[in-house]
Amino acid sequence: MITLLSTVANQKGVKLLANVDSATQIYGDRHMIHSILQNLISNSIKFTLPQGEIKISAKHNDNCIEMIVEDTGMGMTERQLQKLDLDFLAKSNSFFSIKGIAGESVTGLGLRLCCQFIKQHSGKISVTSEPGLGTKMIVSLPA
Repeated sequence: MITLLSTVANQKGVKLLANVDSATQIYGDRHMIHSILQNLISNSIKFTLPQGEIKISAKHNDNCIEMIVEDTGMGMTERQLQKLDLDFLAKSNSFFSIKGIAGESVTGLGLRLCCQFIKQHSGKISVTSEPGLGTKMIVSLPA
């Protein structure tokens, strides 16, 4: 995934950094897990300014594997976080429309699919964010 998206990130001047132990394994639908990571990393690229960084990591936490995508992007306000109801997105057909740093169109379709795929794996997704400091998306899947 890093190789696939590094070209886009490099064109934008954004660094992708990975810290994933090669022994970390996730059992699930390969295509869905691939889509989850691709969408989360792509969104981070869209909302991170040049010279910014995106860190991708995975770790064991209790009986879960946590996949973390953390960026130094523009971040979200508390109000924006409240609007980003991830539980609602998992079962909704609604879309939103916002623009990335370079004017990229973002409709929420990718994030909605992520939420549905995570739910199908009996997992959870959470987000923390601060304006001007970035966003951290954590996907927890049963180990």
